Amino acid sequence: MRVLFISHEASMTGAPLVLLQELQYLHSHCEDIEPELLIMRDGPLHEAFSRICKVRVGSMSLIHRIKRAFFSTFLQRKSTHDYTKGYRRRQFDCVYANTFGMAQVANQFKRRWGIPVVLHVHEAECLTHQSKMDVEELSLVDRFICVSELSRRNLTDNYGFPSEKICVQYPLSYWGYQLLEDKKSVRPESSNNGNVTVGLLCSNETWYKSTFLLPLLLRQYYHKYPDSPIRFMLVGELDDSTRYKLGYDLRKNGVADRIEITGEVSNPMDYHRMFDIYLLFSREDSFSLSAQEAALTHTPVVGFEGATGACEWIKKGGGIIVPYMDLDALCEAIHRLSSDPRLREQTGDRAFEIICELYEEESKIPQVVSTIRQFSGTRQASCP
Repeated sequence: MRVLFISHEASMTGAPLVLLQELQYLHSHCEDIEPELLIMRDGPLHEAFSRICKVRVGSMSLIHRIKRAFFSTFLQRKSTHDYTKGYRRRQFDCVYANTFGMAQVANQFKRRWGIPVVLHVHEAECLTHQSKMDVEELSLVDRFICVSELSRRNLTDNYGFPSEKICVQYPLSYWGYQLLEDKKSVRPESSNNGNVTVGLLCSNETWYKSTFLLPLLLRQYYHKYPDSPIRFMLVGELDDSTRYKLGYDLRKNGVADRIEITGEVSNPMDYHRMFDIYLLFSREDSFSLSAQEAALTHTPVVGFEGATGACEWIKKGGGIIVPYMDLDALCEAIHRLSSDPRLREQTGDRAFEIICELYEEESKIPQVVSTIRQFSGTRQASCP
């Protein structure tokens, strides 16, 4: 069967990396499924995608861009480019949209040729609300795959979709999966000369990631524990403006020397090995692959209740969850782990066990495969 996958971009970020891993699995294990990829915006993963399947980059004509800008600005409407052009009638057995925002593009194939649509929902409440996707548009989707119970509850509670139309599968970190597949050591390196490092990863600054609250957290932590030897490390790409503003706030709060900001890195797992505690600082994150990567290096995770799907496994013993946006409780959790090496070790080892169990369970028959097969009628699996 032929399946068209649709992705917003080919960047080195969560959803595209999860898609790359899924396509690699199909390529290696599922001879009867022939994937093709349509991406809206090109990026560094294009070459990796191209080694697996045919890739097409969607592009809008100048006329359509002008029309879209006009409608959006003056008429408060969305003008949608017809992405079915260039494809033959009923060319695919299924269309698989990789993020919530791609539902509208995938539904063009549903409306024109009646092709079933599968929507992989990587977003939770605020991001789905921001997309302004109406329920009528979403009702065309045949099946939702959510990355967490947090994401699923958003669809049932806020959009009214029945549970039987939704399945949940935790995504697997691309970096972590490669590390386990290659049988490389996931044990942390010797801990930073006895000092404790609290690390967090952030690919950009948004309301969801809460990076601008870091100066307040550091000020509160060192006010409460002035003799604490721990240091914070922020790993990830920040644009010049964001980095300057963050540095400004750190200086004004007197904590600029308490945190190291590395900038973008190509080897996130190496940095995870340097962390003794992983700070999941997001206000909202449907899952958090970075927390999963931290667990694979035996690093305990601390974060906010109800803010991320990762809470669903952290609560099993892989870290400490505190009330939503309670910085005082977060400071206490960090101090508790930093001052008790034995607790850190036990909690980090438990985090590793939980994620390995997750990998073992989810890697047998990925939900994407079984869901696609429901629309193909192809029950004889060449997939293990």
